Amino acid sequence: MLLKPSHVLFYMDYFLLGKYIFYWMIFGLSHTILAFEGVKDKFPLKGRGYRIFYNIVATLIFLFVIVNVPSLSPYLFSMSQIEFWRKILAVTLFAVSGIFGILGLMAWNLLGFVGLKEEDDPLRTDGIYKISRHPVYTSAILAFFAFIVIDPNETTISWFLGAGGYFVVGSYFEEKKLLKVFKEYSEYRNKVGRFFPWRGTHFKTIAS
Repeated sequence: MLLKPSHVLFYMDYFLLGKYIFYWMIFGLSHTILAFEGVKDKFPLKGRGYRIFYNIVATLIFLFVIVNVPSLSPYLFSMSQIEFWRKILAVTLFAVSGIFGILGLMAWNLLGFVGLKEEDDPLRTDGIYKISRHPVYTSAILAFFAFIVIDPNETTISWFLGAGGYFVVGSYFEEKKLLKVFKEYSEYRNKVGRFFPWRGTHFKTIAS
C-alpha cells in the first residue's frame, strides 16, 4: 500500500525501521573504522593492497545490507499510482541526482579508488565540485529522498537515514584526511557546501 506523507507516522513499523537502520550502521561503522589511518598503519597490507582489501570488505558488508534491507527498485514501478505533484518532484530529484552522480564520477580516478592503480588525484574544485564537495554523495541522497517522495515507508526511509547518515559521517572523516593532504582544502571547504550550497559564500563560488 502506498502511503500518503501525512499517514506515515501512524502506519510506520518502527521496530522494522530501526532494524534496517542498524544494518546500515554496521556498514557505516565498518567502512569508517577501516578507513582510519591508525587501522591502516597496523594492517599488514599497505597501499594498493589495503585499498583492494578495503573495497572487498566494504562490498561484502554492503551485500549483507542489501540482502537484509528490501530493494528500492520496486518503488520505481509505483510512480503511476501517486499524485501528480509527487511524481513531478520525484522525477526532478532523480534527474538532478543523475547530473550530480555522472559529473562527480567523471572526475574520479576509478581504478585508483578500487586499488588497481596508485591514487594520485589532484584536488578537484571546478565543475560540479564548485557546487558540492561530495557530489556523488549528494546524488545518492537526492535519489534516496526521491524514493521517500514516491512511497514513505520503513524501507525507503531506512535507505535515506542509514545511507545518508553514513555519507555525513564518512565525509567528515574523509575531509579530515583531505585537510592533511591538501593545504588549500580548508579554504575550499569554506567556499563550497558539503552536499548543497546554503551560504552566501557558496553561491558566490558557483557564480565566479
